[in-house]
Amino acid sequence: MTEIDSPETRAPESVTTTERSIAAVLEPILSAEGRNPLDLRDSNERYRTLFELAPVAVYSCNASGVIRDYNHQAAELWGRKPKPGDTDERFCGSFKMYRPDGSYIPHEQCPMGEVLSGKTPGVHDGEVLIERPDGSRVSVIVNIAPLTDERGTITGAINCFYDVTERKNFEGERETLLANERAARMEAEEASRAKDIFLATLSHEVRTPLNAMLGWATILRKKRCTEQEVREGAEVIERNCRAQAQLLEDVLEVSRIISGKLLLEVKPCDLASVIHAAIDVVRPAANAKQISVTADIDLDASPAVCDGVRIQQVVWNLLSNAVKFTPKGGRVQVVLDREASQTRISVSDNGQGIESDLLPYVFDRFRQADSSTRRRLGGLGLGLSIVKHIVEHHGGTVQARSDGAGRGATFIVRLPVDAVGTSSAMADVNPPGEEQPGAERREPLRTDTHLDGVHILVVDDDVDALRLIGKVLAEAGASVTTAGSVREAMRAVEKQVPRVLISDLGMPDEDGIDLIHWVRGSGHTAEQLPAVALTAFANKRTERSALLGGFQVHVAKPVDPDYLIAVITGLTGRQES
Repeated sequence: MTEIDSPETRAPESVTTTERSIAAVLEPILSAEGRNPLDLRDSNERYRTLFELAPVAVYSCNASGVIRDYNHQAAELWGRKPKPGDTDERFCGSFKMYRPDGSYIPHEQCPMGEVLSGKTPGVHDGEVLIERPDGSRVSVIVNIAPLTDERGTITGAINCFYDVTERKNFEGERETLLANERAARMEAEEASRAKDIFLATLSHEVRTPLNAMLGWATILRKKRCTEQEVREGAEVIERNCRAQAQLLEDVLEVSRIISGKLLLEVKPCDLASVIHAAIDVVRPAANAKQISVTADIDLDASPAVCDGVRIQQVVWNLLSNAVKFTPKGGRVQVVLDREASQTRISVSDNGQGIESDLLPYVFDRFRQADSSTRRRLGGLGLGLSIVKHIVEHHGGTVQARSDGAGRGATFIVRLPVDAVGTSSAMADVNPPGEEQPGAERREPLRTDTHLDGVHILVVDDDVDALRLIGKVLAEAGASVTTAGSVREAMRAVEKQVPRVLISDLGMPDEDGIDLIHWVRGSGHTAEQLPAVALTAFANKRTERSALLGGFQVHVAKPVDPDYLIAVITGLTGRQES
């Protein structure tokens, strides 16, 4: 029971004008609820029942704003039971009141106060937040009607208000869902646009070298060319083949990253050697544009324990970008130093710079400053994305800085000391005086290597690839037998066992793994018949399957002829030792 049921607050036997006004407001509400107010015995009981059964919170005030009466729904919303008639309880029974935007409303300025002062004529309808004594807030809709006497003087007011907190929360959640849906749709549309741009760019980047290769291949086949023309055509074809191979490698690298198959081979390395190796790769392109490439190396920051090959890939990508976007006669600098507990590699240039609106997105896949058909520089927009993922896999960060168009750019890679190791760790691996290993470093390949007298069996279902490898090996002096299938290769081995077996892995019906299983099962050991696996499926899983199957070396296509000859030399050298 609320205070209105106590003897002090019970309405008198004769129903006042105020109470009749309240009853007039409540009767339609009760009728709408299915209750019949006409069944009540007398006016007083009728008023009290109307007041208590109303499905909304109701309270009334006199002309001074002192609370006269309220029902239990009002007490529940307020979280308290103010004392009717108390002059300290004016205008509203809530502890505090706020506007929907959260600003505080003094009670004398609340909607009830506005109605009683005559500032708001007629019925006031609006939303406020009422605060309970425990600090919780409730959103309510207020409907306030002034009460007047026969002369039209305001004698009080009645407020019917109800809780809309749940509705407001639902509306807020709906707005959040709508906002999320709009953001997701925009992201999907942006991804779709990026995909379309990428496919168009990929088509351009693949077709352009193909056009040059096909054109020169046609010229070399159809006309008698001079030695200079043959040399020029061969250089164009080789250069564009390497460009396509790099494009394919970038796409495969992104695929490995997305599928979570990017693996790191962490081992001791020398970051100085890694950086110098990356510089050596881009130096021809830099020299062609008369760009100066310098390195400032802090040797104390050089020893590291990381994946040297991947870090070299990072530096190479950043250097390639710097050279690409730096005009003729520009400069590029690489700095390796220690910054607090991090090793820092920075690559800076004085090239065309990066627009401020593009700067936050330079590491996104397929993102390019110019993706139109008029762009002057090629590429798929994957290099910096690959850089970011490799660095993050090492637990580091990469950051791009630029003061704007035409003002150069700087890319800073930071690797935690735990990720790159320490000098003491390197000392344990490399005794004093010994060279510290860097990224994957092969001895310079000997282009004058000969395979005189070495009998090699080459197996590949691709006729062009078979002829190419056979020609390369024959020109190195080897005796070459070719086979276009596993069955044909088996017959060749049964007829004459070769010194070296080179087999493609991906072939129809029976593949290279089937062949090596048959070879080893026939009693031909690795010492007697070393085998090289060739494959266009250049990934760790394929390499592991090939080596576990019985091959000694795994070589990815496209094959570098000098490297292939060096591999065979190593295998036959091990056999002869």
